Amino acid sequence: MNYPNGLKQGDKVALISPARFVHKEAVERAAAKIEALGYKAVIHTQNYENHSAFAGTDEQRLDAIHKAFLDPEIKAIWCMRGGYGCSRLLERIDYTIIKKNPKIFIGSSDVTALLAAFYTQGALIGHHGPMQMTFELNSLEIAENALKDTLEQPFAPIKLEGVNIINGAGSTTRGKLIGGNLHLLQTLIGTAYQPDFNNALLYIEDTHEPTYALERILYQFKHAGIFDQISGLMVAKTEGLTDYKHGFDFSEQDIFGQFVAHRDIPYIFNVPCGHGGRMLSIPFGAQAKLDLSNQPLIEIIRP
Repeated sequence: MNYPNGLKQGDKVALISPARFVHKEAVERAAAKIEALGYKAVIHTQNYENHSAFAGTDEQRLDAIHKAFLDPEIKAIWCMRGGYGCSRLLERIDYTIIKKNPKIFIGSSDVTALLAAFYTQGALIGHHGPMQMTFELNSLEIAENALKDTLEQPFAPIKLEGVNIINGAGSTTRGKLIGGNLHLLQTLIGTAYQPDFNNALLYIEDTHEPTYALERILYQFKHAGIFDQISGLMVAKTEGLTDYKHGFDFSEQDIFGQFVAHRDIPYIFNVPCGHGGRMLSIPFGAQAKLDLSNQPLIEIIRP
């Protein structure tokens, strides 16, 4: 499995939009952000396409992915936003191209589908991290630093500040980092792109969902045996959580906690890996150690 190296000043970063349409001004702000970090932004013309709700046709978005990986001068690829559209591409991606041309790849939300596919097809360890839309909606220093750090040192230790340790305080647990958007992970269950959850340090996030809907998805994970396989659970606080006016008043922390209560594994809540501005960058599929013995920390174990 490919663990891409960090960038040097002056390296080129490709900006692509593999899912929903994004406004030109947002792409230009993204380019300025990359340039301010000391890199050269390469804006693929696909970013400016608009086909239905997507940033171009499936063919155009697929072409942008392939060309970004094939270009030897491109050292990293940054996705502009999620929404919907990545799942339409999975069967048509040439994973051999990605495997032969490893580079830093950053995205989240709908891009979870690409991260999972890259990993399950043995092509790349990508990063579930902030996109330009993260900064458009709620720019916080933690996300700014996450982008910068991922480009410089993609597999450096990850400090988990402000988390609630529900179970596992003082423990150290090893496993592979698997996770991202809860809905996208759900859509991959039973497919060729479903990651192996055995011994996974599972990190989960979602946005603007009623609490009962989250629980319904988590029951699918339970019925699929996933919670019996994982070695740890890390959950981001859901942005815009509602009870859908049905009086479903369980706390989000308890909703997730009930599914691992029968197991003595680490469970931490309020992990900064969600749709809000408090977003870290976590490599998808990397072997790691979750250290809760002092300052909560994820240490990446490179082969």
